[in-house]
Amino acid sequence: MSNRASINVNTGILDSPASVGAPVSRNGDDDMRKPPYEIALVMDKVRTLTRGIIHGVYDYANEERSARRRPWRVRVISPESEAIDQLEQVQFHGVIAFLYRTELLNRVRKLGRPVVNVSRVFEDTGFLHVGVDNHAVGRLAAEHLLERGFTRFAFCGRNPNVAFARAREDGFRGRLQEAGHDCFVWPPADIQVGANSTAHRTQWLKTLPKPVAIMAVYDDMALLLSEACRELGLHVPDEVALVGVDDDDLLTRIAYPALSSVRLPLRKIGTEAARQLDRQISGRKPPVKPVLLPPLGVSVRASSDTVKVSNEHVNKALAVIHRDEGKSITVEDLLKKVPVSRSWLERQFKAVLGRTPYAEIQRVRIERARRLLAHSDMPLHQIAKVCGFGGPIRFSHTFSRETGEPPSAYRRRFRES
Repeated sequence: MSNRASINVNTGILDSPASVGAPVSRNGDDDMRKPPYEIALVMDKVRTLTRGIIHGVYDYANEERSARRRPWRVRVISPESEAIDQLEQVQFHGVIAFLYRTELLNRVRKLGRPVVNVSRVFEDTGFLHVGVDNHAVGRLAAEHLLERGFTRFAFCGRNPNVAFARAREDGFRGRLQEAGHDCFVWPPADIQVGANSTAHRTQWLKTLPKPVAIMAVYDDMALLLSEACRELGLHVPDEVALVGVDDDDLLTRIAYPALSSVRLPLRKIGTEAARQLDRQISGRKPPVKPVLLPPLGVSVRASSDTVKVSNEHVNKALAVIHRDEGKSITVEDLLKKVPVSRSWLERQFKAVLGRTPYAEIQRVRIERARRLLAHSDMPLHQIAKVCGFGGPIRFSHTFSRETGEPPSAYRRRFRES
């Protein structure tokens, strides 16, 4: 018999190895032979956002248990009203829920069971919240667009009634303010969120000064903006750069061009939510404050993969760097293409981008290496070569210095998220 947990795709029930085979613990305790804890996992099994969290709970169920931890039997329950009746029909020991509707929140409250909430729609549900640091999500998106050289910015998806939207907007606008930039917002404060129609949003997009870099509150909104740009004849990313949130596998790729997006630690959220629920079931009190995990980074795709500056010579140098993603370019190569002195080019790069030509070459190389580490199985020595680092030792040293972790750790963290 396999020692892995399994999910029945028809019933949504997850069985841990212990609940299937009931092995004896190493310490001789028979706790693992007891009936498993019944756990309700209340969330949609279809969306990338919640599927990632489900995978994290699955990971936790597969962990080697201590002698005192009973196995789990998890039922993945749709939040729709028909399926949610199961919550009252089964005596669950604990619940992990994506609480995004008041009706759903009220039904979970009536259970009187330990609950961990993995949604940040509501500011406070009365339950422990485990999720992403949405303020940091907004700041990360701003950093990404700032380093692209944009000077005009917008945020699309303002909703003061939704906690995660408010936090992402605050983080995004706050970082821009630190850099000395204003931010257009849709819908503006004088328009009710409920009146936010597609036609009004498209008209707002049309009137924004160009070029402009926009953070959408999530990928669904970024996709709508991408389609509106196509309808208006606006070029993405040269006139409108877009970055969303969630890194949804489908939404980011059906857009044209493909959407950049902030990647969230969904799997880790699921694992941590399960760990915190386990503690509550064991009688421990939950933390007073939410457990917030940092975003993983920006998955850079064509919708924001550009650098905008008004200086003709700097633009020409950037085109040379980006043409082959910096892999074989040196500053001397740039000077052969751009008829200026090295000191002049250095000064202009620092003035418009805040970094030297060499730093831009390294940034582009690192960005390409990140994509290959995250989305390919290419060996590290080969990544080092195609990204222009020469050998794996230099690659590892440079990548660690620029990102704060070795390439292998970055790949592992990205895959386990």
